[in-house]
Amino acid sequence: MENKQPVLSICIPIYNRIEFLKRHLDQYLKCKSLFDEKIHLFISDNCSKDDLQTLVNEYSNKGLNIDYSRNTENIGPDGNFIKCFNSAKGKYIWLLGSDDVPVDGFVESLVDILGSHDYGYLFLNHNSKERHFSEYNDPKVLLDKVHIWITFMSANIFKTEFVKNVNGENYMGTYLIQVPYFLEGIAAGQTNAIFNYNWIQDGNDAANNGGYNLFKVFVDNLLSLVYERVEKQQIDLDCYEQFKRSIYKNFVRGYVFDLLIRRNNNKRERFNSDKGWKILMKHYRFKPYFYVLTARTVASRIYHKLRGS
Repeated sequence: MENKQPVLSICIPIYNRIEFLKRHLDQYLKCKSLFDEKIHLFISDNCSKDDLQTLVNEYSNKGLNIDYSRNTENIGPDGNFIKCFNSAKGKYIWLLGSDDVPVDGFVESLVDILGSHDYGYLFLNHNSKERHFSEYNDPKVLLDKVHIWITFMSANIFKTEFVKNVNGENYMGTYLIQVPYFLEGIAAGQTNAIFNYNWIQDGNDAANNGGYNLFKVFVDNLLSLVYERVEKQQIDLDCYEQFKRSIYKNFVRGYVFDLLIRRNNNKRERFNSDKGWKILMKHYRFKPYFYVLTARTVASRIYHKLRGS
């Protein structure tokens, strides 16, 4: 009898971080029966110094079905992400950060939803205090709600069948290699959805963020990836322009103040801001909202500074 395709592949690219992997496996052990048929758990070990193999064997012996693969050399995070995408066996793929451990009950709820619907893409909104679910047929509306969070790999799930439509090697070095896959899911899916659920356990590794040019990555690279969908006629120009505005309003403008105006030393240690103004002018020079939003941000920060808050 032919094996039935799993509903979901949970793919965890990892380098060291054995303590986080243990937290993942502890959580999945609580619902291990799901991992027999409905969930494919794939762990791609990027030649860690930590002994992940022994830990995996321990949980396999406890009855948790794990597909573990260790690279013979470190192929970099981008290469490891591509390996995860290409190794997925489920109908959907969830590229899950090693420090983003789900809370109790979330995996079960997620599999129930994915198993009873047919989506191209599902966004997991972990910032919501209320648990609810919404469907979208218009990519423009969806992208406006997701905006910068399309870059957070653990918050995005898409149909595995779309992996073949993306050549990941073309996006290596962008720091956003996962985004073209998510955009493909949004563009190709007839119906997409947002699942509002505070699903991430406390204690993830915030110190892991940084080490790149923020404006190059989240303005230049990200907008180029989305505009590529316009060129492929998967979304229209109006959708792109709305996304562009949303990125600046909801994310970038705060860093303009901290990195380019106030020049906050703590954030400048985490993020490179070279040619920040030049990059912003390239994309936003002729957008009146750019100047309005920037002025409002500066005024608000100065006001709160004077009030001592």
